[in-house]
Amino acid sequence: MCWSAEVSTVFSILDVAAIGVLCFRDQKRDRYYALAAAPIAGQELCQIFLWLNMGTDSSTCNDINVALSLLVRVLVSFLPLTFTVLAIYGSDAFGDRFKRWTTPIIGIAILFVTARLVLTLVAFFINPRMCTIVGPNHHQIWADYLASYGIPAIDIGNALLYVAIPTLATFLFLRPIWVTIILSAIGPGTLIPLKILLPLEWASVWCWVSSLFLFFALVEPIIGQAGAKHFSGPIALLPFGRTQFAPTLWTKSVTVGAQSLRPPIDWDIIPTQVP
Repeated sequence: MCWSAEVSTVFSILDVAAIGVLCFRDQKRDRYYALAAAPIAGQELCQIFLWLNMGTDSSTCNDINVALSLLVRVLVSFLPLTFTVLAIYGSDAFGDRFKRWTTPIIGIAILFVTARLVLTLVAFFINPRMCTIVGPNHHQIWADYLASYGIPAIDIGNALLYVAIPTLATFLFLRPIWVTIILSAIGPGTLIPLKILLPLEWASVWCWVSSLFLFFALVEPIIGQAGAKHFSGPIALLPFGRTQFAPTLWTKSVTVGAQSLRPPIDWDIIPTQVP
């Protein structure tokens, strides 16, 4: 998606506009969506100026390229944390079990982001000049500070934890479940194939995920209302459909202003059949 400064500019404007709408609308998850998308929108802005200051090779570029190459890596390092915050605090599910796991999961995300930032900054200062360049498919190849250590454990651990932490938080905490599934498809569901298909350029190509994610955030209340209207009946006919958890499949996302139309569920109550 980000083949040039012009394309990056268009997507950057759309991303910032969408974040502004979410903050102004301020429904159930809107501001958490905006927080989660902020690092992706920020790197999109960096890409504009990277295109205008592109390096000729991985070690030949101007100071603007060097600074933005570092900044873009710093920004995307926060994604596991911002999406974990979205999963926990943007969820419709509450209860003692939920609260018990909040601090450990947030703590793990903070530790990972901190370690990644420290490794990135150390590599930036101890290595020769590292630049962003144009790849074979005309996407940006960002300076890979973590790979400069040449330690497989760092590369593997970073790749696994970067995806695993927010994905685990999303499936453990974020409800309704249909929102969980869609966000997982947009995030890990696109990142992993891109990393396989475009091993050098995947990070910058993944910028379009911001647009998909923000588009979903904008239309989620509409989808929730439509689902509550058309699918609540059929869901009730399923084996699990008459439990007190069944309505959360759709109607938990329906909001009026900042208020949910249904009270929050308690995870410590065991689902039972109702008449």
